[in-house]
Amino acid sequence: MPAEGGRSRELRNSIMRRKQLWLALALGLVLALLYAGSALAASPLDFKMELNSSEFFEPKTITISFTVTNTGSSAMPGPVKLFYPDGTQVTEFGEPVLSAGASKNWTGNWTVTKDELVAGKISFKVVYTDYTEEGELKESAVSVSKHIQYKGGEPVIEVNRTILPQVAQEGQAVSIIYEITNSGSSDVTGVTIQENAAGKDKVPVGEIKSGDTAKYTFSVTMKKKDLTSQATITYKAGGKTYTSKVDAAVIKYGKVNLTASLSKDKKGGIPGETVKLTLKLKNSGTTDFTDVTVTDENLGVVFSGQTVKAGETLTLEKDLTITETQDLLFTVRGDNGAGGEIETATDKVTIIAKDPNQDIVLEVDAVPDRNEVYQIPGGIVSFRVTVTNKSAVDVENVVVKAVDQTLYTFEKIPAGESKFFVRDTEITMPGIFQFTANVKDQLGESASFKSNQVTIELTDPPADPTPTPVVIPARPAEITVPPQLLILAEDENNLDALDDYAMEDDGNADPKDKERLSAIIRAYRAHEDEDKLKDIDEIANRAKWILIAVASVLFVLLLIGAVRRIALKSQSAKALDHLEGGSYRNYSAMPKSRKRNEIASGSSEGKPEPRPAAQPAEKPAQNPDVMAETLQRLHERRSRENAGGGQAPVMPAAPAVSEAPEPVREYAERTEAGMEKPPQAIQTASEAAHRRRVRK
Repeated sequence: MPAEGGRSRELRNSIMRRKQLWLALALGLVLALLYAGSALAASPLDFKMELNSSEFFEPKTITISFTVTNTGSSAMPGPVKLFYPDGTQVTEFGEPVLSAGASKNWTGNWTVTKDELVAGKISFKVVYTDYTEEGELKESAVSVSKHIQYKGGEPVIEVNRTILPQVAQEGQAVSIIYEITNSGSSDVTGVTIQENAAGKDKVPVGEIKSGDTAKYTFSVTMKKKDLTSQATITYKAGGKTYTSKVDAAVIKYGKVNLTASLSKDKKGGIPGETVKLTLKLKNSGTTDFTDVTVTDENLGVVFSGQTVKAGETLTLEKDLTITETQDLLFTVRGDNGAGGEIETATDKVTIIAKDPNQDIVLEVDAVPDRNEVYQIPGGIVSFRVTVTNKSAVDVENVVVKAVDQTLYTFEKIPAGESKFFVRDTEITMPGIFQFTANVKDQLGESASFKSNQVTIELTDPPADPTPTPVVIPARPAEITVPPQLLILAEDENNLDALDDYAMEDDGNADPKDKERLSAIIRAYRAHEDEDKLKDIDEIANRAKWILIAVASVLFVLLLIGAVRRIALKSQSAKALDHLEGGSYRNYSAMPKSRKRNEIASGSSEGKPEPRPAAQPAEKPAQNPDVMAETLQRLHERRSRENAGGGQAPVMPAAPAVSEAPEPVREYAERTEAGMEKPPQAIQTASEAAHRRRVRK
């Protein structure tokens, strides 16, 4: 490593660092003992761990003896468990429940790891169950450690510093690149770099494993004086902290005739996409720079054989396919025209490889309600714009624009879903219309997605449909015909004569006049037919309403008659309720005298019926006295009805049964003796009631 001052100064610094290290170790040991003592004081167990070796040059397997003793006055309430440093349980130790004063010993092997060598200790863990002050069972864990010493070679790191460019003018970017290689046999951790030219802050680099190299680039801006680059690198290994110094290097301030700047069109993309790199070489001198070569540590030779003429700027472009996140720093070397070499460099440019699962993909679809307008300005077209999120992540703050005008903003579109809006737009000029959806991607860059193109044209409005012409027949006076025919035409009864005249070919009249006359006749007849049809329709309409009225009246009458018949039937049934039931009753026998107050049936001519031949006597249905009484009651009822309705004079009351009229008594006796048979043998009460209604 580079020396710091004289030999004596280096020795004093080394002694001072060792004293500080031993003091820190002693203080840490005291604190650890105090902590362990307080922890063990509260535990009823005593732990003892012994190693067959405590000094190591490299990771190896050792033998460990571990003893646990119950120093309490009572037995442990639960088992005791032992665990290796990697957290697995030592099954050979078992899970003993130690009585007061009892011990458990285990002897086994363990392979010391690099991490334990760096930490400088080996730690086992003991888990046991004991009572708390409140008398409750509680499981506790105690870490038991044993310190070891790593006697391997001192860690060796190599530091390579590159300054590009070494001469810079005011405002020019200068890159200071550090490459730290761990060439020792042990890993180093906690690596930091503090660069004087970039400030006093320490920049963490992290862990550098054996044989690996870490790289870090500082970017500083040149001012109006020289810059001094000097760095301090710190790292840890084997439980110790090391410091390495890098000699000071001067970055000259001066005029630089060749400057280089590198830019990119975007921050990055998913692997497989391309990013465009633009390199600008500016020659501010008076001589040309020839054989200019541009290189990069990762890309190799980027451009070669270029010439930058005096006072001009050369622009070079390169498409780079993204594979991973990487830093680009182009170094430019060329011939200054005087046999010397000129060197400069660009600033660092980082290309970021995005996660494909986080990439945003949107689809925009625009649909108009029409593709043409009839006036400009003033033509209105309604657009329906749909945005579909075809990515695997939700997209927020999607801004839809037309040219530079914001139309709508979607706060959030979930993955796989679509959202739309409708906007009425006044067309100021015909042409192609297109919408864009703008969103920020995972790198914070604006990503735009275009819609389909929509063409809106200016056209003339469609003509109104041509109305069907109304044919009006020519007036008869406009036809040139003989005066006598005009007189006939005024009377519709003479149309047949006019028609015959139009059909004749006598050569006296103009054929066109006859054709017009025929048209007039047809129009007259068509008009006459239309009038007749109208008359027929009017008559049919009137007949329809008349029939409806007649049918309504008939229906009402029919309904009234049905109600009346039902009422009369009910009255007849009530009037005959007093009659005595029997096998049959003969109400049709009529007295010989055929008087008006006697009930008769059969012939009404008044002639005596022929006497039938002698037949065997039949037994009458009722006693003659009973029959006479019944006839008397019917006679009285009929008299009362006539008196109430005013249809007949009131008849005097009939005598009792014993005083019945002679013709009735005689008829009854003859019937009983079998000498005379009634005209109808059997007559029901309903038939008698019907006959009475007919007489009324």
